[in-house]
Amino acid sequence: MGQYDRTRPAICQLCAEHFEAPNAGPLPRYCSDSCKERARRGLPPRPRSITCPKCGAEAPVKRTGRIPVTCFDCSKRGRTQQHRLQRFAREDALPAGDGDLECKRCARPITGSSSEDPATRRQSHIVHFETYHSAESNRRDKDRYKRAIQKGSRPVEMVREVDVFRRDNYECQICHETILVNESPGHRLGPSIDHIEWLSRGGSHTISNVRATHLGCNIRQGWAVHRQRVSRARRRDAAQYRAWERRREQRRDNLIGCLGWTLTIIAILTLLNWLS
Repeated sequence: MGQYDRTRPAICQLCAEHFEAPNAGPLPRYCSDSCKERARRGLPPRPRSITCPKCGAEAPVKRTGRIPVTCFDCSKRGRTQQHRLQRFAREDALPAGDGDLECKRCARPITGSSSEDPATRRQSHIVHFETYHSAESNRRDKDRYKRAIQKGSRPVEMVREVDVFRRDNYECQICHETILVNESPGHRLGPSIDHIEWLSRGGSHTISNVRATHLGCNIRQGWAVHRQRVSRARRRDAAQYRAWERRREQRRDNLIGCLGWTLTIIAILTLLNWLS
């Protein structure tokens, strides 16, 4: 064991806690950067625990970050997590039939997917998607809302993709085939939202300007428009290059003409000077 591998005991001058300090160098006065900063500002030591004003339980406090007001279970994030766990426990208790398919997004069995009726099977997939993947859909809705604001689209409203899928009956509005909502993320037949009038072209982020599509159909449409844009840009560049070539040839002809007239005048003056 080397000199720098050994430690020595030390006591923090702010919170009076015992900690292990490196053996090399001077003995540190504080156990952490948080205590060092609070001592520099003249603040009292950071509390190690708080008493929740709602439930009266003792909640530990981390060494860094904001000091919480309540415990985690009484906070908004904790209540949301408890509600989600209770909902999943209640939904997972539903009996699954023999031969039910497994969702490729969450690996849960899709209740009713083994039915012989196609309408029942399709409805079971829709119910499973709206039940277990609502948090994922809400996150995508918020991302679309923020992206529309960043692009300067007006008007902008919170569009829920579940409402769009229900309005379009879970059918792609480009190829008019059924959308497979429980396929793995990135599947070409998976769900996607497409703006009828693009945001980059001044379209609005409203439910009347969006439609349900397959992810593959949406990407193919975008690439087709991109190819058209590239083709137009290439034709425009070619036209500009031809116009530049014509202007260059015209300038060259003008220069050659001016040079010819200059040489002719010089020759005439030289001849007149010689004759005189």
